[in-house]
Amino acid sequence: MACVGRCGAYGSRPQMCQDYPTVSSFIPPGCTFYFHNGVRHGSCQPKVCGDNNCCSYPREGGEPEAKTLDELAGGLPCKHLRWEEEESSEDMEKDADASELVPFEGEINSLIAEVLHDIR
Repeated sequence: MACVGRCGAYGSRPQMCQDYPTVSSFIPPGCTFYFHNGVRHGSCQPKVCGDNNCCSYPREGGEPEAKTLDELAGGLPCKHLRWEEEESSEDMEKDADASELVPFEGEINSLIAEVLHDIR
């Protein structure tokens, strides 16, 4: 399971959040946005940045547009940040059981046999 940060107010998020990041912004490690010739490219991909989610950086009162404030001084992650557990493709592969694949394999073999029979 992967824990992914998502905005709980994405549709009505402040303009500052919509415009983030800008060329002069602090961009956390793992962020999938990048700049080329001053133009922002990429998109927000919470599964990629994971714990480096920019919304988790502490700010005064957890307000999205508040100034950055160290955790030791009472800074909180954005109040709209929601952490969700998601099953990764690796987890799904581990959950797959060989016995689940046998019936499907049998169906494929039957279809191939039918097609070969029709061709002859």
